Amino acid sequence: MNDQLKAHVSLFIAALIFGGNYVLSKNLMPEYFSPYQIMFLRMAGASLIFTILQKIICPEKVEKKDILKFALYSLSGIALNQMLFYIGLEKTTATNAAFIHLTSPVIVLIFASLIIGERITPLKAIGIVLGIGGAMLLVLNKKELSFASDTLIGHLLIFLNIVFYSLYMVLVKPWMQKYKPLTVTKWILISGTIYIIPFTSSSMVHLNWNHLNGFSWFSILYIVLLTTVVAYLLTTYALKHVNASVVGFYMYLQPIFATFLALLIGTEVFSYEKLISAVIIFTGVYLVSKKNEASN
Repeated sequence: MNDQLKAHVSLFIAALIFGGNYVLSKNLMPEYFSPYQIMFLRMAGASLIFTILQKIICPEKVEKKDILKFALYSLSGIALNQMLFYIGLEKTTATNAAFIHLTSPVIVLIFASLIIGERITPLKAIGIVLGIGGAMLLVLNKKELSFASDTLIGHLLIFLNIVFYSLYMVLVKPWMQKYKPLTVTKWILISGTIYIIPFTSSSMVHLNWNHLNGFSWFSILYIVLLTTVVAYLLTTYALKHVNASVVGFYMYLQPIFATFLALLIGTEVFSYEKLISAVIIFTGVYLVSKKNEASN
C-alpha cells in the first residue's frame, strides 16, 4: 500500500470516528458532562497518551522556536476549535452541527490558496460541489433539521469552530515534513490543554463522578481514545501525504457515518436518499483525490 492510499484510508477511518463523535458527544450533554468537562477530559487524556506514545515510538527533539509555533497553532486547532465546538453543540443539534461542518472544505481551500498557494482546479471544484450536494441531500432529509432563532448562536459557534480548525489544518501541514506526526500532535495537544485549563478547572471540580453510568464512560473513552488520539493521529499522518483540501473534503463523509450509527442504535430508518447521498459524496471524494494524486 503506497503512501497516498494509506493517507486516504487514514482519512476514511478518521471520518468514521468523527461521525460517531457527533452523536455520542451530544447525548452526553448536559445530563452527564458539561461542554467544559468534556473538553478538559478529552484534551488532558489525549495529551497524556500522546506524550507516552511519542516517547516510546519516536522520541525526537523539537526546537524551542518550533514549540512556540505549535503553541500558536494549537490556539486555533485545539483550544478555540474545541471550545466553540462543544459549547455550540450544546446549543444546537448533532444534525445541524454536521450540516454546518460541510463548509469546511471550502474554507480549507480558501486558506490553502491564500497561505500556501494551493491551486483550486476545475476538477477539484466539481468534486466539492458534488460533496456539498450529496451531504445536503443526506442532512436536509432529516426531519429534525431546524434553524430556529434559539439555535442561531450554536450555529455561529459551530461555524467559527470550522473556520479555526480549517486554518489549523493549513498552517500545520508544512511541519509534517520536518517532524513525525506523533511529535506534532503531542505538542499541539499539550499546548491546547494549557490554554483551556483556566476555562475548565472550575467545572471539573464540580464533576459528579458517581452520576456516570456505562454509556457515559463508554462515550467519554470513545471521545478521548478514538476521536482525539486515533482520529487526530490519522489526520496528522494524512496531512503529510495529501493536500490540506483533500483532508478537509473527508468532512463530507461524517454525516453519512453519523447516520449509519443512528441506524445501528435505532434512531434513524433506512432511506434511498441516504444511499444516493453516499454515492454522490464518494464520487466527489474520488474526483478531488484523483486530481491531487496526479499533481504529486
